[in-house]
Amino acid sequence: MKHRERLPHSIRGLWQADLFVGSAVAERWVGTTLKTTKEALRAAPGLRLGVYPSSVRDGPRKDTDKNLILCPLPYRGDFMVLFSASFQIAKQLMYSKGQMPKAPALVYEDDLTVAEWLSVRRAFPVMGILEALHPLMQPGLLTTKKSSDLLAEGTVHTFAPIPIVDDEL
Repeated sequence: MKHRERLPHSIRGLWQADLFVGSAVAERWVGTTLKTTKEALRAAPGLRLGVYPSSVRDGPRKDTDKNLILCPLPYRGDFMVLFSASFQIAKQLMYSKGQMPKAPALVYEDDLTVAEWLSVRRAFPVMGILEALHPLMQPGLLTTKKSSDLLAEGTVHTFAPIPIVDDEL
């Protein structure tokens, strides 16, 4: 893609990031890639964290060949599959300009349900949609603890990039 070539070499692979992790207070962000296996992680200029489901005796470490800090999560691969599927729903909705994507574009019936729920609300403000999703949250799935061992002061945020849709397609 012609726009990727305009990026500085040091971050030319940043478009491949699945997430950005960082602090809005310090304005520091790290390009992060999420994969279903450690072997699927790929190096790219600008990516610095690699997240994948952990296996036995697997802990954080630096992979000098890929120039990534490997961060195994204590979850099964299903978590990464769900994340990827959610991102694919968002990409298909963006490509169809908020209209319901065609059935072959989404693999699972649940994906179609989520896409339909979002597409019928395309005229609503984003914050209104997020508020409507709030009762569907399952906060009990995660256990949170306060820790004084933060890497940096301030709040750490995570967000995924918005896919760019080429209107010429």
